[in-house]
Amino acid sequence: MERFWVSWYQPSEITVADFPGRIKSWVTGIRCSDEAHTVVALVDAESEQALWETLFKCVGNHIEERFCSQVPNNWTPNSTRFQ
Repeated sequence: MERFWVSWYQPSEITVADFPGRIKSWVTGIRCSDEAHTVVALVDAESEQALWETLFKCVGNHIEERFCSQVPNNWTPNSTRFQ
């Protein structure tokens, strides 16, 4: 199992759902062009491909990928913003 720091855009009417491997997730802002929510999450998954497949299955195909970075397995965001 690997750990990833991942972000995507999703329509504002969709809430961040719980999904397999999700440790934490946050709506961090709104994109000005269409008011889509900007979401970041800390996720454990077998691979980046498996992570995106799980997200699309659980959250829906309405999301738009922003980034996905593999991080050390014990990594967590160093901020009180992400608690």
